[in-house]
Amino acid sequence: MPDWETFERAISVVRADAGSTIFDSGDEVHDLFLVRSGLVKLVYLRVDGSEWIKSFIEQGMSFSSISSIAGVGPAPFGAIAIEDCVLERLPFAGILRRADEDAAWSRAVRNALVDFALRKEERECVFLTMKPPERYRHLKTTRPNLLGRVLQKDLAAFL
Repeated sequence: MPDWETFERAISVVRADAGSTIFDSGDEVHDLFLVRSGLVKLVYLRVDGSEWIKSFIEQGMSFSSISSIAGVGPAPFGAIAIEDCVLERLPFAGILRRADEDAAWSRAVRNALVDFALRKEERECVFLTMKPPERYRHLKTTRPNLLGRVLQKDLAAFL
């Protein structure tokens, strides 16, 4: 990527212990997080205080709050480390600035957004068209490595 060395200096490495909060629902989130190692759950809190898990993010995947980084409002969900994590924290405004200036950065942002949209579309389809036992079988087929890493209560909140 053009000018990567300059941008790389703005990236910080964040370590999160298992069980720690990376950001809470209601926080302003201005960065994109890339998981180098570990496992993160993205969680909505219900009125009664129980969790609804929207997704599990593992090594090589990224996450943020789209509404927050777009300036629409604070993050509607939180991010919690399930395992000890090493994350890269990338300033999203810097990514967008470079995308406005350079075609290679623009393509990278477009590809990342398409990947994100595909994940969201699959989750929506699974959630709206399958019952929990079918969702479990789908998860077992598509992401079998999660089953040994996620607590039963988290799996239930996801399904």
